[in-house]
Amino acid sequence: MLLCYLDVRPSLISTVNPRVILMPAINPLPHADIAMALRDRAEVPSAVGPSFQPLEIAVLIPCYNEEAAIANVVGDFHRSLPGATIYVYDNNSSDRTAAVARAAGAIVRRERLQGKGNVVRRMFGDIDADVFVLVGYKVMSRRFVKSMPLLSSGFEIETELAVHALSLRMPIAEVETKYSERPTGSSSKLSTYRDGIRIVRTIMHLVKEEQPLSFFSWLSLLLFLASMALGAPVVLTFLETGLVPRLPTALLAMGVMLLAFLSLACGLILDTVTRGRQETKRLASGSRTWRSCKRR
Repeated sequence: MLLCYLDVRPSLISTVNPRVILMPAINPLPHADIAMALRDRAEVPSAVGPSFQPLEIAVLIPCYNEEAAIANVVGDFHRSLPGATIYVYDNNSSDRTAAVARAAGAIVRRERLQGKGNVVRRMFGDIDADVFVLVGYKVMSRRFVKSMPLLSSGFEIETELAVHALSLRMPIAEVETKYSERPTGSSSKLSTYRDGIRIVRTIMHLVKEEQPLSFFSWLSLLLFLASMALGAPVVLTFLETGLVPRLPTALLAMGVMLLAFLSLACGLILDTVTRGRQETKRLASGSRTWRSCKRR
């Protein structure tokens, strides 16, 4: 399943095919579908207007020790999207990934900070285009890429991209595509447990950042229930005997209840802050336009 984060100029909606298909990372596959979809967007009839310029497409390929597969991937994209510029960012590979990619016709650069998130952040900062094809199931518009404040360093960047699109309520399309095995000599860099834990941690962090009222409301509810469980027996004993034999428990219950109300207050305050941040991000996103609109 592929995710496409794309914007279409209103004047082109009737003439541009909105379906965009992206091929999986480092797996040499037929690229006919992506070529057809992106060409439909890049080659718009002249009736649109004399000032229109074809959309610039940049293919972004982050790599680490992919000597066995990179030539096929670059070659397939060259054949399917002859007008696209292909960038390969080598992430401290110990094999001949950079040399093979350069020989295949890609623009090769290097990012020394290890991790997919670090590489993609550098790519988004260095490269400008109308449509970005990030090898690894993502097709994105310039508006999306240039308004994206990436913070992740590893594979959790995929979660961050999805949350950014949802927070800005951007159009998202999912397109099914085929997937094949890696070629001999190429292996996945994704660690099931290490990266899985990092992704879950990122999800929790983003929930707190993007929906603080919900996050802290649930936390407040848990603290409230814990306080009630601790304090109810103490209150019942007091009503029966007029005594408080377990003073430490009573103090603990009161402290936990205070934390519950503080948590709710934090959620209300941070929700206002988050709303202001989202408005700023939407304004920044709306100020971005297609590069082809600027060229005459």
